[in-house]
This record gives sequence, C-alpha cells and structure tokens, in this order.
Amino acid sequence: MNPVAKIVALAAGVLVVAAVLALLPSDEETSRREAPATLADYWRGDARWAFERKLTGPQLGQEGPQSGAHMETMGDRWYLFNRVYRPGTCPDGEPRMGVQVRESADRGATWSPPAIVLEPTPGSAWSCAATDGDAFYDEARGKWLYLFQCRAEGGGWNGCYVERGGPTPMGTFATDLENPVIRSGELWGAICDANDDCGQRTVFEEGTFNIFDYDGRYFWISFHGSDGVHGYRGIAKSRDFRRGSYVVDRPAEGVPADAILDAADSMGFQEQWAPGGPIGAGAGTIVREGDHLYTLNEFPDISLRCTDGQNWDLGMFRSTSTASVRWEPFPGGNPIVASSRAPEANGQPLGCNVLYPTLFRDPSTGAWYLMHGRATTDPSNHGLYIYRLVRDANLLENGDFARGNTRGWTYSPVGGTNVDLPRLPNGSPDGTPYLAFNCGAPGCGPDASVFQDVPINRRVSGRRFDYGGTLRTDGSEGTLTMAVHQLDAAGVVIQTDAQDLRLGPGFVDHAATGSVRPGARRLRYQLYPKTPQTFAADNLFLSVAR
Repeated sequence: MNPVAKIVALAAGVLVVAAVLALLPSDEETSRREAPATLADYWRGDARWAFERKLTGPQLGQEGPQSGAHMETMGDRWYLFNRVYRPGTCPDGEPRMGVQVRESADRGATWSPPAIVLEPTPGSAWSCAATDGDAFYDEARGKWLYLFQCRAEGGGWNGCYVERGGPTPMGTFATDLENPVIRSGELWGAICDANDDCGQRTVFEEGTFNIFDYDGRYFWISFHGSDGVHGYRGIAKSRDFRRGSYVVDRPAEGVPADAILDAADSMGFQEQWAPGGPIGAGAGTIVREGDHLYTLNEFPDISLRCTDGQNWDLGMFRSTSTASVRWEPFPGGNPIVASSRAPEANGQPLGCNVLYPTLFRDPSTGAWYLMHGRATTDPSNHGLYIYRLVRDANLLENGDFARGNTRGWTYSPVGGTNVDLPRLPNGSPDGTPYLAFNCGAPGCGPDASVFQDVPINRRVSGRRFDYGGTLRTDGSEGTLTMAVHQLDAAGVVIQTDAQDLRLGPGFVDHAATGSVRPGARRLRYQLYPKTPQTFAADNLFLSVAR
C-alpha cells in the first residue's frame, strides 16, 4: 500500500493537554456535568459536537434536502424547512422554487411528509422563487412568522414576509402586507458608509435571513449581502416586518453601523485559502445564550456562486452586543467545520459543499445542536448532518480532528511515521476530517507510532481509565496496536495496557480499560501500525473515572 502522500511535520517533543484532574467532584460539579452542555462550555473547550445523524435525499424522499434548509423547534417538535423545486423554469431559465416543512416528534429520527409553506405564485413578489428564509414563532400573537428571499419573474432578489396562525407551521403561510418588505440594497445602502468595511461598494441582495431574537418590541434579524464579489453579514431590527420598519446603522439602538462579518474575519482561519484569500461571509445563524450571542457562518474563497475547487468553511464567533462590528472568533480555532477536498467535480471539490449552517436548541431537553448541509456526488452522504453538543471528558486534545488540524499529536521520528489529515467526509465515520497514518516502510519498526501525552493528578491512583477510538484501514486487513503507557515523574514507563487490533476497511469502534498505577504522572495514548497499510483513526479518547 502506498504511504500517505502528505507528511505532516508535527512539532517534536511531547505536547500535553493543559488540564489536571481534580479531587472528587462536589454536588454542584456533578449537577453541572449532568446538565446539557452549553455554548460557553464549548467556548472553553469543555464540550464538543458529537455526530447524531445524517438526513439524505433517499431518507427524506427528496433530492438535495440541504438546499435552503434550517431547523426550528417548539415544545417536543422539530421542524425542518427547506427548498422545494417546482416544474418549469423562470423566463431567465432559473428554476422555480418554493418552501416546504416537515415535522419530527423524535428529535430528527423520523419525519412527517412535507407540507407546502410557499409556492412560486403568479402575480406575487415570489412568482419565480421563494427560498432561503427563517421561521419564528411569535408566542404573544400565536403566529408563525417567515422572512425569506423572493424573486418575481424578470426581477432580482428581495426580502418578503408571510405568516401562519396557530401552534404549528405545517401548512400554507400568507400575509396582507405589501411585499417585498425589503428591496434589494435597501438595508445595506443605509449601512455601508464611506469608512465602513463594506463602504465604497454597492452591497445588495439582502438574504438568507435569520430571525434570532424578540425583545418584546423588536424582532432581531441577521442577513447577508453581496457587492458581486464579496459577502457580508449584517443585523437589523423591526417591530412588524412591514416595509420601511427596518432599523439599521444605529449603534445607540443596538444595531451595528457596519457589517458584523466580512472577509477579514476569516483571514485567520486554519485554512489554505485560494490565491486572493477568503471573500467574506455567506449564510449564517445567530443564537443567544446567557450574556453572549453566538454566530455560525459560511466563509468561502474564489466565488459566492459555488465554484468547483473552492473552500467553503464554517466559522463560529461570539459577542456580548448586537451593535458590535468586531466579533470574537472561536478560541479553539476556525473553521469548526471544514469543507471537503474530495475530487468530485472534474478532479476538484464540489463548490460550496458545506452550506446552510443552523444552531438550534431542543426546548424539551435543553441540548444544543448544529446542522449543516453537505454536498457530494455520493447520494448516501449527500444531505444534512446533525451534531449534538456534549460535555467532553476526553483528556486528549483534538481527539476528533473535526477542525482539520493535528494539534496536540506527534509521531515517533525514529519510526518514520507518515501522518495526514484527509478532508474526505465520505470516508469518515462522522463527516469530519480524520487522522491517516502509516509506518512509511514495507515492514513497520517498533517505534513507528502516533501519540499524545496527558498529565494526571497523583490522587487518581487506582482509578479506572478508558481509551479507544474509531479505526479502519484504507483497504486490505492490517494490524494496529492501541496502547496507554503510564509514566512516572522521571518519564519512565511503569505500566502498559495494550490491545492488538485486526482492522479492515470499515470504521469500527474499539475501547479498552486500565487502572492508574501509584506513581503515574502521565498517560501516553499511542497507536502503533504493525503492518504497512495506511490506517484511519477518528474520535480517539482517553478518560479517567471521577
């Protein structure tokens, strides 16, 4: 088997997790661990996004369910809104589009047949297309509200509004308001002053709307815009969604005087952007937790029009103020979701193969979820991916490799180990990057390995530890040793627990246990390839019982 082509020169020396196990937890700590993980936990590095399920076209009976998709929740119900294509085309050859919604009573495991929300209706402001909007339940009025992108035949993209009475959105929405309620460029024209990040440009086509809050007086809305090359994300507020009711460019009233996200915000991503760098922000969602607003957004390079070969990643930011134009990037490093680099379109990655991100909370459990679409030529993986935020007791840094880097891991330089991090989600157990490695020789020496060291507190002596991961080969069967070494203060190995694993081409979960020895000060999680196959590893873990 050929070795991995790309050799990652990881920093020599031992990289450790900056965490030390504490004494037995207090009742307050126990209660906190049992509560659902929070976005603040994630920001601190104490939680991670665990793969829950994917929803493909065959599962939902619809081709391309990720188009225009967003999730809304109320009570014990989840509502999946997405685009539906209608027969025929618009006069300019573009497809006719509407909006539909499905209901789930079991957190996305099964779904009802779709109900039509909006049809491309002759004579309306969406006679050609209605899509890429957001729904919000107005509890005071007992109505579902929907703000969306609309296009009449022969016209450009504007913003339109409809609503539906009652506790369920499963049916047709309508309104007596004059539509469109937002004309292309109306909001951005007021926002983009000469000294702004979006200044000196004509920004237009407000869209991919997100109604993220209601304060009792105003509905708060985020939206994108484009100058034809670059993408921007902004914030407005409105009392009733009527035309002329949208407040922008007034920091004293809580709405920012500039775009909140643009190309500059993704310059620091751990990404090999195309020449020219990233070009700005696309679709996104904002949620509120405690004193912070958290936003998850698309960030592409090359083009906003889904160009094959481009990167199209998701980055997360937060702020304590809706008026802020400088949002704090995720401290663990963006992107938190990396686009695929699989050569699926004439040898190149598909354009915008990660898209339409949504953060949402299940009211019945309090758990946070992340959903995004993933485009691929493989119908068994083409669709929507849903992840649940869970508390992370894993002592290994970057054990899931989800952000597309190898931080925290090193390899044995004596063994000649080759290491790579493929962005090939169809070959992953959870749609994220994974670790690939081999010994770099026809016969593997005893030192070939990938490892990570973790410090431990002396007071955990005698406690059980668990270790494992999801593992496979890239083809024929091969042998791998998964081990945990216990090292004393002088770095001497005083105990080794190991499992010899016979692996094949399908990912399989493996787990084992051991007990912390007196005198142990470090645990070393180590993977040894014993045969020359390239091995794949994901969701690696090491935890000590409390």
